[in-house]
Amino acid sequence: GTQVYGDNAPNINPKVRVYSNATQSVNGSTWTLVQCNTEDYDIGSDFNAGTYLFTVPTTGYYALSGQVMINSLPDGANLLGSFQKNAGTILTEAKTIPGAAGNISVNFSDIVYLTANDTVGLYVYHTNGAALDTIAGQRYAYLAIHLLSI
Repeated sequence: GTQVYGDNAPNINPKVRVYSNATQSVNGSTWTLVQCNTEDYDIGSDFNAGTYLFTVPTTGYYALSGQVMINSLPDGANLLGSFQKNAGTILTEAKTIPGAAGNISVNFSDIVYLTANDTVGLYVYHTNGAALDTIAGQRYAYLAIHLLSI
């Protein structure tokens, strides 16, 4: 039968791809929500560019993909990225350990089961003592979420 999702795009599979269009300062040793504020697409209108969160419109299996790049990560510092549900539950976490200083990215993906009204965001963490900036743009700091099945 036809599934009615109850959001702004009934009878379709919700999907979104967003990115950060401005650099963002990230303090060390704390998970920080990446400010993805520009939409490539948002089929279903389930992403809030003001809160930087995707609200799950219907319970099901979702494919998640993301990347964050940090400007001038020092040698010896680690970079981590994660998808977090409801601002605290880590769904997936990835870590990059660079061999030299530079602009370093962490990218990751997963397929997860989410419940209607959960929220999902892209988070970044680094182990440098001082704050570092993200690199903005479609290729450098993005989040994509697609409903696969219910």
